[in-house]
Amino acid sequence: MENKVVVFGDVQWPFIDPKTDEAFSRFLSDFKPHILVMNGDMLDFYGLSNYAHKPSMPKAIDEINGLHEYLEAKRRLLPKAEIIYNYGNHEDRLRKFLWTKSPELDGLLRLETLLDLSSLNISHVPYYENGAVGTSIFDYLIIHGYMARRWAGDTAKACYSRFGGNGIVGHSHRVGQFSHRDYTGNYTWFE
Repeated sequence: MENKVVVFGDVQWPFIDPKTDEAFSRFLSDFKPHILVMNGDMLDFYGLSNYAHKPSMPKAIDEINGLHEYLEAKRRLLPKAEIIYNYGNHEDRLRKFLWTKSPELDGLLRLETLLDLSSLNISHVPYYENGAVGTSIFDYLIIHGYMARRWAGDTAKACYSRFGGNGIVGHSHRVGQFSHRDYTGNYTWFE
């Protein structure tokens, strides 16, 4: 049986380009992957960042509601696909905000609950700053990542150095790859 996988991420809702997403949705509808991996930073959590905030920007609840609608649309396109949501550093802004501002709420406010992922039959993988947590599919470790090297391909090389094997990493907003061959086999990381 053929297994088709699509990995994407860094949508950073609400900063999504509608034309790009429309083309991506057409691709998903035509390709019909068996597995869809959303590889982190699906929402921005603009208001929870450490940066100065424009008051006119969407609030966290608006981002959560908007992303939920976005995820519903992807689920309708792929009703039978396994969908996995690897959290990224932007999703982790909620944890950091709670731990800093209101640690007593830790455990009460979970992103997977706020997004109602269970009703969409979407599994999730938490984010950790060392980047070691992700999804493993067909001998590829798929992680959002926690570092971004200067040149395209350098983040992929750093991930190979840290984790070995084969993998896919997001976070860097670059396209690149690193390949290595040794006595144990051929290995490739994509960013």
